Amino acid sequence: MDLTTTFLGYRLAHPLVALIESDLDVGNLLACEEDGAAAILVPFMHDANTPLEDVARAQVFDLGVDAHPEAADYFPFASLTEELFVNSLDAIHAASTRAGIPIFVSLRGAEEGIMLQTAMDLEEAGASAIELDLQHPLTQPEESGPTMERRMLELVQRIVGRVRIPVAVRMHAHFTSPSYLALQLAQAGASGVVLGERYSGVDIDLASLVPVSICQTAEARDPGFNLAWLASLHARSGTSLAVVERNFNSAMLIKYLLAGANAVAVPWASEQRRGGYLKKTLGELENWMGGQNVQTLARIRGALSHVLANEAS
Repeated sequence: MDLTTTFLGYRLAHPLVALIESDLDVGNLLACEEDGAAAILVPFMHDANTPLEDVARAQVFDLGVDAHPEAADYFPFASLTEELFVNSLDAIHAASTRAGIPIFVSLRGAEEGIMLQTAMDLEEAGASAIELDLQHPLTQPEESGPTMERRMLELVQRIVGRVRIPVAVRMHAHFTSPSYLALQLAQAGASGVVLGERYSGVDIDLASLVPVSICQTAEARDPGFNLAWLASLHARSGTSLAVVERNFNSAMLIKYLLAGANAVAVPWASEQRRGGYLKKTLGELENWMGGQNVQTLARIRGALSHVLANEAS
């Protein structure tokens, strides 16, 4: 049975992509391939509390830090974040030279200049493609929705113009017209759209009275919305489509494929996923396809997209 699919220009053995959200090291990346993943999706930095702005700031602060013996400990955080930055690049480079599957790297929102330079660094390190995480919420009252969307499109154009590897965009559904924006992103040069990732929020720790970051997942609340959006984009765009799904099982995989997904990214952790979890899910997909008398994944991908899109509208 043929489970091959194409995502961001890469021919994958099947649609399951391993999403690693922590422990960005070579051993973990290679273990995904051993477990049967068709590709790997990793955040650029495994410490979600260390944004790219801090890394860039650290690089500036570290200049001359050892110029005077009494200055060596002025900016210890800077040295740590720069080390994290370099170690992350090194892990991606080492894995890319040894892995036989594509490594897609997610780059979270930051200052445009920092994202541009980091995208170039990731390409040099061997990333197969870059996913721009542009889901940051609109919290500045002086910036309108159209202004933010225009800035997103300009950022995509700039990065696409400076790297040779494919660029996808991860975005949420809380725009006025997400389908229209996705088409605009494709015209700006994006090779694909990824749906359903977490978006950031803020809470208050009442014990310490300090703000704490929280992350919510759209798919945990309404997986059906992703089905409708996938169907709409499949029917109207020629870009690669993927979805991040944390509440994952073979039934959900089949639904996303029928709606038009090229790939589905599922959380992978070495202590949880070893033991054939991915292969078991693929076996269940094959059994379902056999029951439908379908031998190729291409036959089912997007088969219900028009029906779903019409139903959602």
